[in-house]
Amino acid sequence: GRWLADETESESYNATWPIDRIKVEPSGALSQTRLQFPKEDARTGVSTPLEVYTRFLKQYSAHNMADDFDGWAAMHLFPHTVHTEVMDRTIKAPEGLRDFFDMLGRIIRENGADRFDRAPSRAEFLSSNKICGYHIGTITRGDEVVLGPIKSRMILQRVGPNWFLRSVTNSVANDVFPYKKP
Repeated sequence: GRWLADETESESYNATWPIDRIKVEPSGALSQTRLQFPKEDARTGVSTPLEVYTRFLKQYSAHNMADDFDGWAAMHLFPHTVHTEVMDRTIKAPEGLRDFFDMLGRIIRENGADRFDRAPSRAEFLSSNKICGYHIGTITRGDEVVLGPIKSRMILQRVGPNWFLRSVTNSVANDVFPYKKP
């Protein structure tokens, strides 16, 4: 029920923390410029949790379709948790997700899929830097469904200006991870 400081940025150039005496550049050059956040920084404006979640899902799926493991893995925080209807796993590093990513890539390639839609239905803030969102994932070729629909829930966590996937739950019955097919 209280707001606490998460991050601060100022024109002082102290090299230690805690600050015992504020140091400011004698020329005043820093005061001539304004601190600027990156354009995509969630902290610069008002976004609903659903808007944040939707943007995240779009980028996440784009990495799947581009077969970009490094970009996709970089969207996760570790340790990372994966859940199905009957199984819970903790993944400690990106390579622990490699087989799952490769399985999705095989399904996309072998079926000539041209789209991986993760359609969000709702999302809400759990705290100032966490979002819980729900979506339905479907891999398609034209109008034909190749895989899905699969209901999913993701917990996103913001670190600095970026959102990362902390935990995912897929409504599949697989009891091992990774699995060969949902």
